[in-house]
Order: sequence, then C-alpha cells, then structure tokens
Amino acid sequence: MNRIKVLIVTCLVAITAIAQNDKFLLDYKYTTTSDKETIVDYRLHTSTEKSMFYNTTSLWMDSISRSDAACTAYGEMAASMMSKGQGAAVPDRSANIFVCKSFSDNSMRVYDDFDDQFAFYDESLDEMRWEIGDSVKVILDYECVLASTNYHGRTWNVWFAIDLPIHDGPWKFHGLPGLILSAEDATGSHKFEAIGIERTDTPIPQMYRQDWYSKEDRKLFLKSKRQYTDNPLAYILQSQGIPPNANIKVTDLNGNEIDPNSLIDSSFDFLETDYR
Repeated sequence: MNRIKVLIVTCLVAITAIAQNDKFLLDYKYTTTSDKETIVDYRLHTSTEKSMFYNTTSLWMDSISRSDAACTAYGEMAASMMSKGQGAAVPDRSANIFVCKSFSDNSMRVYDDFDDQFAFYDESLDEMRWEIGDSVKVILDYECVLASTNYHGRTWNVWFAIDLPIHDGPWKFHGLPGLILSAEDATGSHKFEAIGIERTDTPIPQMYRQDWYSKEDRKLFLKSKRQYTDNPLAYILQSQGIPPNANIKVTDLNGNEIDPNSLIDSSFDFLETDYR
C-alpha cells in the first residue's frame, strides 16, 4: 500500500474521533480572473452532519432586512457614506450565493440571485466524483492530498486535509475524506483558498430570507443570469418594459455617470458552464 493510500485509510479511521457536535469555521479567499481580478471572502461553517457556505456580509444584510429599524439605520449609513464619496465601501450583498449541505440525507440546496430574481435549487451529493492523486503539500500547517473532478462543465484540482476528516469544502465541493482547503479550475480563472480555520461551538446559521426565493431549474436560472451578466442594463430595461432606446443615465455608487457598456464583461463565466 503506497503512502497516499495509507494516509486516506488513516483519515477514514480518524473521522470516528470527531464528535458529532464538533464544528469548524473556515475562511476562504475566492479569486476570479476575467478582464480584472476580483477577490471575495467566503466562510464555510461545517460539521459531520451539515454545513453552510456563505459571505458574512450578505448573511448579515439578510438578517437585518427583517427589522424596519435596522433597514432604516443601514439606509442612513449608506447615504452618509455615499455623500462623502465612499459609496464603494458601503456593505452590499453582491456575494449572494449560499450553499447548504446536509450529509445526513445526502442533499444540497443552493440559493442564488441576481437583479430581483431569487432562486433555489436542490442537488444530490452523489454528482461529484473524485480521482485522488499522489501529490502532497502543506496548507495552513495541514498536510493535504491532491484530487481532481469534472463537475458541471469544469475540471477542478483540489487539496484536502487528511487530518480534518470532514467530507466538505468551499462552494459545492464535498465527498473527499478530508476538508478541502484549496480548489482551482483547470483554466486558472477560479480559485478558492483557505486563509483561516478554527473549531467553534456556534450553531451553523440558517437562511434568514427563504421567503424571497422560489424553486427554479439550475440550468435555466444560470441562462437567465448569463443574459443579465452579459448586458445588465438591457436585461433590466426589458424586465421593466422600458424601450431599449430610452434615455437612461447610469451612475456608480458615488453618483458619477458611467458608460453602460463598461458594465458588460463577456470574458467572465460562472463556476458552472454546463448551462449553455
């Protein structure tokens, strides 16, 4: 038996040493490169039973949306910041995907939105199949093993920690005998990288605004989101019944007028590309 196989067997045995109520918090830096590099922070709150992957600002904004007083306070704060030319620093929920996994019933529910379209869809945890490699490297002081998968249109290479035997990872990644600390697609255009990990006693959060979402087909939703991403102004005008030749002024968060064509980024594509 080679070294990698010994490590995997050890990892599978070690999972019995993790109590059912043990939870971990992992912070990830998500980087995507198209015309420009974009970096977003995400958090994975996970256990042996279930997990939630989310952006902390988006989760916080959803939580305060249930309080009129909190919404008013946020509006006043945002208006004040924009008046000072700090519009770009106003907290927003642009990182708006939430991935909730349930290992007890082998299911995953994804919440996503764009413009005013809020959707959720369900997937089985059986879709992601892995090939474990023979390479090892250290991430955050944890020895990690290389694995790869083809999933929904992309090839991914990931590194999972053999000493953290929870079958989870950032975004939709799961199913390996250890927490995934790094994942990058074969084109190098999308990458998740763990930048911190700790044990926690805090409960895994729930969705605050499930009432916003309706069930949709994953591929149909992504097709609509693609249309919006390709030309958000045209999509919004069409959805509002406004003629495409209407005289519309577009401004940034600081009130400066911008060219609508600058909003179009056709070089960017989603984490999943099988919607085409």
